[in-house]
Amino acid sequence: MTDPGDILAVFSSELGMSPEQVLVAGLGIFVLLLIIIVTFLGYFRILIHIAAFAFPVARVKAIGNPYIRPYDLEILSESKSLFELYGNMKEAGFPVPMKESTESPDIDTVLDRLHVEEYTRLEESVPDSIRPFFQAFHSFLEIEELKKAIRILHAGLPPDLLKQRMVPVGVISSEIIESLAQSPTVEEMISRVPQEPYGRVLGNALPEYQETRITFPLESALDVAAFKEIHRSVQRVDAVIAGPVREFCGVYTDIVNLLTLLRARSFGIGPEESSRLFFPGGAVYEEWRLRQLLELPGIIDIVQQISGTEYYEALHPALPEFELSGRMQDLEFVLEQFLLHKVQGLSSTYHLTGGPLIKFAIARQFEIRNIRIIAHSLQGIVPPESAMPRMVSEGAGS
Repeated sequence: MTDPGDILAVFSSELGMSPEQVLVAGLGIFVLLLIIIVTFLGYFRILIHIAAFAFPVARVKAIGNPYIRPYDLEILSESKSLFELYGNMKEAGFPVPMKESTESPDIDTVLDRLHVEEYTRLEESVPDSIRPFFQAFHSFLEIEELKKAIRILHAGLPPDLLKQRMVPVGVISSEIIESLAQSPTVEEMISRVPQEPYGRVLGNALPEYQETRITFPLESALDVAAFKEIHRSVQRVDAVIAGPVREFCGVYTDIVNLLTLLRARSFGIGPEESSRLFFPGGAVYEEWRLRQLLELPGIIDIVQQISGTEYYEALHPALPEFELSGRMQDLEFVLEQFLLHKVQGLSSTYHLTGGPLIKFAIARQFEIRNIRIIAHSLQGIVPPESAMPRMVSEGAGS
């Protein structure tokens, strides 16, 4: 009895059902099994991703970010000498092999090199599913080196200082640094930067720099180039674990666009020139809304206009101090605190995948800067009483 009709007839008689009912029931069971298998495969894929993130997440949690914690920062800031500072750093996992007599530029260079090395190790440890994002975020380390070169030459400092201060990272190789160090002017330096990914965008911003004689247009053009890499990378991250990457990119884009907006107003740059420096993809503010804000007469008006958002809640408490001092750094600082607060939230929400990795990268960046401020205060470059309030730390931005 191999005929399907005969088999169906036997089953239907045994079950007391018509052949049509047996057929429908069989199809129903098949569909149910198919759904179970597909669902299981989906969960299995998630479990595979979680397993891949287990080691890098455990690694960054073991290393930690001590120097965004107020208590640890306070202890570090009580160091009486650079030698004591380096000893405290080494105990916390920041080996900085320098002599106490090291001058400020060398301290800055060693800290920059430490940051690059730490980030490179992080990038190498992350799973392939999220690595495109961390490779693209490397762009921000590259543009910081180019910004460093621009500022040195703009200030009229010796070009040789570029070789001392710049750190090779990514496409900014030792050979490129050597070439840039032969440049007597910003214009000459830009002509030596490879067209892709940064030379072309710097060349496009050069006329505005020559007109305003401020570095803001060049630095913002570099930010835009880096953001293009970041937003392209989101599409290459595995969709299953892309949540923290998308959320971070949205918030980070908003913050940088708001900073660009506020700085443009502070420098007196017109709406047309400023609007070219905005980047799409913000979590709250699209380009058209930012252009509307450019029409407002002052920085206070811009902040008041964004009421009802988290960004307003972050900026509003800083307005009285800003009105007294007129320092853009006061507003920049609170947005940086807000960014730290947001990545800490991502670390909690996406604690099994990319959240802790993104938080570690951003927090480490702030740690390096906090250490730099303390080192400068010990050398008299920053007044000791003003050092602690300038440090980005946990809690203050929440």
